[in-house]
Amino acid sequence: MTSRSKSKGKTNVPSVEPEGGQERKFGAAAGKPPSWFSRVPTAAIWAIKGSEGKDRINYLDLKVLNVMCAYVNNQGICFVGQERMAQAIKSERAAVSKSISKWVRLGHVSIISRYRSEWKGVFGNVYRVIYDKSLSDQDIVDAMDKEPAKDREDPPVIENSTVNHIPVNTDKGLAGEGGVKSDARRLAQWYVGTVQAHNGQLRLVNERAVTGAEWLLQDGWTEVDIKYSANAYLEEGKAKGSDAPHHLGFMRGTKPVSKG
Repeated sequence: MTSRSKSKGKTNVPSVEPEGGQERKFGAAAGKPPSWFSRVPTAAIWAIKGSEGKDRINYLDLKVLNVMCAYVNNQGICFVGQERMAQAIKSERAAVSKSISKWVRLGHVSIISRYRSEWKGVFGNVYRVIYDKSLSDQDIVDAMDKEPAKDREDPPVIENSTVNHIPVNTDKGLAGEGGVKSDARRLAQWYVGTVQAHNGQLRLVNERAVTGAEWLLQDGWTEVDIKYSANAYLEEGKAKGSDAPHHLGFMRGTKPVSKG
């Protein structure tokens, strides 16, 4: 229970709101955590019960997975090295390495690339925490740009949103975008959050996803039509146990679902 001061009406819990009217800083350089919160794959937690022998999941393993999840970006990619992870949980690098290897064997973490990776300036391993096994490592890599290490030292801040903590960008698209392209990108981002809420699956906002939404807009669909129809299709698919389509383009060639 959160304790409150009757005299000032403030909680004793450190605030996570912007400080001094400025956006809160994140990362080691600011002496702050790497993100607002972390998302740990439920499948990894459920794996504790069945783990045994050399793959038995222990307390240290859970700490390592948690710290990885705190550093991943929105696609589950972790650029942070083992030394940084070890410092975060006050452990040894060798222990962190051993634990990561265990998570890899169990199928909850993968190594996207090893020493001297394809990302410019990244000289260590690049890891992926696997939230959705229907997406391959290459799917994830293809959806990302290869930003230099200096821009990847700490992951993008994971903002709180109205749909299951899925980051939803509310700006007007990327620099240089406008009109239909901007609306399409915003709809593609909405679809990512909606799929997470309906199916618990990770979908990507890549150029294919933006193009899929753009097709519908060019065919005369309104934003209301797109959202209503997508929700209806996702509900129907969930009832059948079907995977969610990867982007809104699956509705091209159909008609908007009737609201009556």
